[in-house]
Amino acid sequence: MTEETQKLCLGENVTIALVVDGHGDPLSGKIPGHVAQFYAALRARGVASSNIHFLMTGARASSLVPICIAEPDQSVGALRYALFAGLYFIERALIRRRKKYKGYAQWVSMASLENAREIQPLEEMTDEVDVTVWFSGVSPSAQMASSTMDRAVHRQLGAIVQPLYGGRGQPFGFKEAREHAPSLDFSIIAHDRKQVDWTTHCVFRGSIMTANRWLVSHANLVAKLSALMAEWIVRGRTERQEALASDPINPIVVASASFWPSIGESLSYAAQAFVTYPIQKMLTKQIRRRAPRWSVSHYQGDGFAQPEQVGTRIPNPSGGRFLADPFTVEYAGQSFCFVEDYFPDEKKGKISAYRLDETGAQDLGVVLEEPWHLSFPFLIADQGQIYMVPESSAAREIRIYKAHDFPNDWRLERVLMENIDAADSMIFKKGRRWYMLSNVCTAGRSDHQSELHLFSASNLLASHWEPCPHNPIICDPLRARNAGLFSREGRMYRVNQVQAQGQYGFAFQINEITSIAPHHYEEKPIKRVDPDLGSGMARTHHFHIGPRFTVRDHAYWQKR
Repeated sequence: MTEETQKLCLGENVTIALVVDGHGDPLSGKIPGHVAQFYAALRARGVASSNIHFLMTGARASSLVPICIAEPDQSVGALRYALFAGLYFIERALIRRRKKYKGYAQWVSMASLENAREIQPLEEMTDEVDVTVWFSGVSPSAQMASSTMDRAVHRQLGAIVQPLYGGRGQPFGFKEAREHAPSLDFSIIAHDRKQVDWTTHCVFRGSIMTANRWLVSHANLVAKLSALMAEWIVRGRTERQEALASDPINPIVVASASFWPSIGESLSYAAQAFVTYPIQKMLTKQIRRRAPRWSVSHYQGDGFAQPEQVGTRIPNPSGGRFLADPFTVEYAGQSFCFVEDYFPDEKKGKISAYRLDETGAQDLGVVLEEPWHLSFPFLIADQGQIYMVPESSAAREIRIYKAHDFPNDWRLERVLMENIDAADSMIFKKGRRWYMLSNVCTAGRSDHQSELHLFSASNLLASHWEPCPHNPIICDPLRARNAGLFSREGRMYRVNQVQAQGQYGFAFQINEITSIAPHHYEEKPIKRVDPDLGSGMARTHHFHIGPRFTVRDHAYWQKR
């Protein structure tokens, strides 16, 4: 049975209730956009529409709907609320111009959903469900305490799961954007109704990379969290029961007065988002015409002790092309470096090769090209053969190529995975098992910065790679994105990118893999390397140590 078939079978056996706030007529047949997004995520994972119930609480939804937030109480002044609401409506108008966010933050008619059932009041729930997902701004315990429903209905709601958007006590990424935080936290919590005090357990927590605008961060977070919640729910009853048996947590309760941004905070953010940032962007791109341009450098020896060393830069090819993502390999007594070679006129990357020696780097030209973008040419030596696993997310596949005439002739050996939104996959052998670390986007939106997934197989060219049941094993833009892999003195090291606010590939960090198994992964950080800003370096996001040479990449500010 394939992974997709297993997922569909699990999905078919789960019954889910989605609880949302009322707005005007609670039976108006409309639901918030983020709930519709979650419905679509469940349907994509095989949950039948007949197994999904829409329930409406008696609570009144916020005028800032639909973004999972309750109305402010009297402790929040009218001016303070109006200023924040104005920011929200401006940002919403800007974000809706982008095709990617077209349906964000709006009410969605039930009629537009595939086979969706009609909304019914929470108190009239008659069918027993496995999981209730609570999207209401009113907490489940408060709703139950004030509800007229009887205990029989209460028991029918199953495990109550609730998404928490953001972790700094202000709405959905506002404070993170204002403070230039690199990541926005989220969590999925479950309420154990068997306990009198409604014990709360955190069943998943993670973070995503923050954008320069807070509502963009929230839109990205809603998409990510919808997919991750759907994945967790369809995995099965056993995992849900284990989560409810985990250590309880104390949920953070934030007073309304401190939850809403102050007048000063809203004005500060408005100046930053609508004045400072646009001016800086215009000065950099249109007046100074400067942009970070990637390049690759190399030096002889083991760079583990001084990973911040730059070495000798390989000149970028002419025509605006640039190099990135270097990996080295030894073959027939010579050292070779494979890189992403980006062609701006074609708007895609190809894989080029260089021969390295004491005198420098010799350009061997493009060695692998596909109709889509290629990058991150991860290399594997196995039983006298050389393989390459380049990043092929544009094809929605993980592909492995074999060298038939090294280093110039590469041919597709096998598609290891298909219909997957994955980038920067790295494969290695540990013991008798092969392992793959890949940056998969569960939401299918090409966010490869946040999640690291683990797979394993019995051999390199296996037709099925078993996913770790705890995927994603890392969900953090400061740790997840792969940036290199090397072994040293019998130990394996994974390098990861470190993202900044709205800035991909700001720095990298070296981690030692301390434990790995099909169902388990652990690593510990060794050293972080930031770009040498004083030298004009803007970013650095890749590092690899080979037998004779160390290579890394970096982006310098240059005229466009």
